[in-house]
Amino acid sequence: MEDIKRSVQQTLVLSGRKSLTLNCVKNVESLDEGYVSLATEAGTVGVEGEGLKIESLSKEGGNVLIVGRISAVYYNDDIPKKHSIFSRRTK
Repeated sequence: MEDIKRSVQQTLVLSGRKSLTLNCVKNVESLDEGYVSLATEAGTVGVEGEGLKIESLSKEGGNVLIVGRISAVYYNDDIPKKHSIFSRRTK
């Protein structure tokens, strides 16, 4: 399975920390204004920020567009849902 993840040609585009486009998305694991977890063909992708929302999602192509103020994007195969490897800021 690790060989499959390495061979995936995933594209991630971050534009001005305001929008993120990503392909090869299989499922949205969790979503709130501060955190999005996506299951992808290359592993779990975590997105942290403020005012995050999914602007578009294509199940056929596995493409997703997330907008908001993006502060971190990372890959991890074992991220618990709705939990980050980064410490969240308290308001």
